[in-house]
Formats: sequence, structure tokens, C-alpha cells
Amino acid sequence: GWYKAAFGASRPHRAQTPFIDKYLLKAELRLTLADGTEQIIATDESWRCAPSPIVEDSIYGGEVYDARLAIAHWSEPSLDDSGWDTMVATEAEGVGAPADRLSLPIIIKETVKPIEIIHTPRGETVIDLGQNIVGWLSFRVNEPAGTAIKLQHGEILQDGCFYNDNLRYAKAEYIYVSDGSEATVSPHFTFFGFRYVKISGNTKP
Repeated sequence: GWYKAAFGASRPHRAQTPFIDKYLLKAELRLTLADGTEQIIATDESWRCAPSPIVEDSIYGGEVYDARLAIAHWSEPSLDDSGWDTMVATEAEGVGAPADRLSLPIIIKETVKPIEIIHTPRGETVIDLGQNIVGWLSFRVNEPAGTAIKLQHGEILQDGCFYNDNLRYAKAEYIYVSDGSEATVSPHFTFFGFRYVKISGNTKP
């Protein structure tokens, strides 16, 4: 959760999140069947887990996605969980009952296409969206396995070059590690405020 990130729960509020140093999951899947009956699937020891291809994720830091882990643990359509770990039941102080979210869902309001690809005096490749937006970039990847493509987000240029020092400790990055296959990718659980995106690590235009 966001509260575990570097800019999450501040020290005065740590007492309200005593589980902040643990990785726990408490969830219910509520299914309404065709005949109107409801089925509840709750977390217990029958659940299994495996490392996610999303290895880092936060609002200010951004996201790191390693597609090679998706092949190892999340292959579809024949999902094999024989190598997954079993879940362990535990008591967690301060964790209440599951509840519906109170915030409105995030939806895509508009798709903006870049107006220019800039090659800066420093040799950087920077995409200009033409306006400051809140969102994320979606792009196609066709790179050798292990290639790490980094997208850095910023709001202004300085001396014609990419600049995001004004973000201070917020990395505002999306890093995608290719598994060698062609894919269209975008972040899953984060977003950015930006106009310019600096791209590095790719071996193909």
C-alpha cells in the first residue's frame, strides 16, 4: 500500500498502522452468481502466493515491472501454481474487516498523443506531450530479454534538456524489463504528473 512507501504514513501516524513493517493480505472476493446467490471467497491458508512481476510500486517512486517474472509465475492460460508458496494465517493488530472503497474509481478521460520527439543537447531522447497531464505513457516494446527501458517524467525543460530535479526525492520513473517478447505496456498502480518523458535503455527506436 501507499502507506508503506517513503512518503507514506508519517511518524506521528505510525501508531495507527502497527502492521506497516509486514506484508499481509486480508481480502474477500464477493461473487454474485447468475441465479442471484452470492459466494464469498476469503483469504485463508488455502491461498497460494508467488513473487509478482511488479517488483516496486509507489505513487511518487513509480513502478518497476520485470516481465521475466510474469513468465516464471503468471503464465496464461495454463496457470501452474505448483511452485508457489502456501499462505500462513496470522494475527495483525489494527487490521479491521474488509470494506468497500470510498473513493471514485480512476478512469481514462482522454488519450493524448505526443507532439514531438526531442533530441536534446545532452543526447537525450525526450517525448513532448504538448501539455502537462496526469496519467501515464503506454508504449510498444520489442527488445531482447533483460533489456530495461526507463521512462522518467518531468514537467519542464531546462536549457533544452530534460529536467526533474524539482521533484526532489520523487523518482517518478517507470522501468520495464523485457522478457524478449513484443508487448504493449503501461504502469499498473501508479500515475505521474508530466509533460516530458525521457526514454533510455531501449536498443530500438
